[in-house]
Amino acid sequence: METDQSPDVDNIIKPILDGLTGLNGILIDDWQVQHVSCKWIDWMHDDQKLQISISHNGLSVRKKGLRFVRMTNTLCFPLDIDLQKPGVVESVLNTLQSQLDQRAQLEKLGANYGTISTFMPIQVYYHISRVSKTYDVLTPDELRNEVK
Repeated sequence: METDQSPDVDNIIKPILDGLTGLNGILIDDWQVQHVSCKWIDWMHDDQKLQISISHNGLSVRKKGLRFVRMTNTLCFPLDIDLQKPGVVESVLNTLQSQLDQRAQLEKLGANYGTISTFMPIQVYYHISRVSKTYDVLTPDELRNEVK
């Protein structure tokens, strides 16, 4: 603690979060992290101890075969390619569009976000900026063509 040899705690957390995300990580993006705790443990020995705790939103998708479908200008929904059979894809896309239409209607009527979110799927949408550099992002029509 009295030298410049020990890294700052905040500089330790970022590389760990980066390692947990992306194609080879267990999370899609670090926005899924809801809580991070990192602290030095002071004790009477020369070696350093660090305690790190990370919790995320609990929502997960299988990454093998993962595609994102861009449902709005900014929102992408994760889909498992194994589910991509023409009838299934059409049903999923119709359901998602219906939910987005209902959300827009509720927003127009002045409903708050808490109320609106109850009409959305439990699987969250991802912002395009969080996925487009790492994952395949398709429009609904591109997805329909892919499964034909």
